[in-house]
Amino acid sequence: MLSEEFNYMPLRLCNWSDSNNIKLFFGVRKTDRPNHLESLASIISLKVKKHVKRKFFFKRLHLNGQVYGQEGQLHQDSQEPTDITVLIFTNREWNSAWGGHFSFADLSDQEVHTVTYKPNRAVIFPSSLYHCGNAPLRFTDRMRTSAAFLFETCEY
Repeated sequence: MLSEEFNYMPLRLCNWSDSNNIKLFFGVRKTDRPNHLESLASIISLKVKKHVKRKFFFKRLHLNGQVYGQEGQLHQDSQEPTDITVLIFTNREWNSAWGGHFSFADLSDQEVHTVTYKPNRAVIFPSSLYHCGNAPLRFTDRMRTSAAFLFETCEY
């Protein structure tokens, strides 16, 4: 399970997963990431294929950790219309009262929608969708972790 991986990876403040963009979250430098995590992309793409009838090509992996006070900001993972993100909530245990929900914005109706953080849940969405991970509430000292696999899709 992905939750176990976060016990062994060197999480560092600044969210260095795939860019030099400094943000106040925990992340794992690409050079510090275990190689086998990227190989999970093929397994994930097979599971997602039954929901999204397209071919997938893995582009990148982003690992994220947040604690109380580290609120996410709405952002896009990609501006490419063919890219999709598969976000996996990686905590083994989580109480919904602790917060940490996933939010996305529908710019057409100016609404923000949320998905409750549940362990091992996957959320599949267009990478161009504005979204963010919400920080845990003060009711827990646990870190909220997630893994976002970004894929390029194409027709068969």
